[in-house]
Amino acid sequence: MAREEAGPEHDAFDRRFFAGLLIVLGLLGSGAALVHRTGMARSSRPTDACPITHHGGIVGFDATTGEVRWTNVVPPGGWFDADEATGDVVLHQTPEYADGRPDRFLVVDRTIDPTTGAVTACGSSEQTIPQAEQSEHNEGPNPLEPPLHLDGLTIVKWADGIRATDDTNAGVWSIPHGEARAVIGTEAVVTGSGDGRARTRLLDLRTGEFRWAVRGNLINVPSAEEPVVVVADATDRRQITGYDLETGEQRWTGRLPALSQPGSAHQVGDLVIVPVGPGGAHVAALEVRTGRIRWQTDGGSPGRSRRFPEPGWINGVVRSPDGRTVIVAVAADPPYGID
Repeated sequence: MAREEAGPEHDAFDRRFFAGLLIVLGLLGSGAALVHRTGMARSSRPTDACPITHHGGIVGFDATTGEVRWTNVVPPGGWFDADEATGDVVLHQTPEYADGRPDRFLVVDRTIDPTTGAVTACGSSEQTIPQAEQSEHNEGPNPLEPPLHLDGLTIVKWADGIRATDDTNAGVWSIPHGEARAVIGTEAVVTGSGDGRARTRLLDLRTGEFRWAVRGNLINVPSAEEPVVVVADATDRRQITGYDLETGEQRWTGRLPALSQPGSAHQVGDLVIVPVGPGGAHVAALEVRTGRIRWQTDGGSPGRSRRFPEPGWINGVVRSPDGRTVIVAVAADPPYGID
């Protein structure tokens, strides 16, 4: 019996079938590649000095508008310095000990262009970092370490408080509870009271007497250039008040959009950068002198991946030497509850 020849309608059906099959296979392949890529750690720019694959990130915000100008990936942790001479920002990190000593570290320095976020230089060296300096990098600066010398007095952190001695090491004055957060001239802004209540006070370093005190948690670092003390209410941390540094008089009151990361606000010039979201670089810029929220932006978490899906918390903020860019460091975390 003669074999029937395939009709033109069968040829057209076969072509459509195989074309559709190829499209489906292509989509499955690209989807698998996308899923695989999503699970990988994020990479810095290939043109960066010492490119890296990691879960840390940096976000550059326009200091005036809050617009995200750029993002990049770096290792987590470390501390920033603004280089006034070059206009760059340097990220210092200590990934490991050197010589097996607790005060010797391998220090890796990444130079960041604040305009583009590019890592333009990268170098490493072995350095000795004293304990006081390590504490400053990990916990923030303590203005009484090293001890402060003022009008013949030596003023030091003393247990949970502060103590002043004369040139014979005899005690002149002391307070049993309080931590100096900023020293401006002959005065210090002090937090803590020893009774479990949040207090912020101004201490006269010559006499050991408090000039004024208010209830609440300090969220900024006042200075001679920005002489306003910003305090969050002890029971409602979104409620904030600005006080005159010299007199303690109220200048303004305001309200934050949220405050999800207590103790992690950072002052950079005339702004306090406050985390206001559920993690990542979701921040608001508070004007110190007026209490106005200049901007609020979610800068994300550039290091997030399937392995590190949580946005993490802010671990550093710096402002570029020209004042135009606020740089926030944030490290993504593994799933919460999993070590």
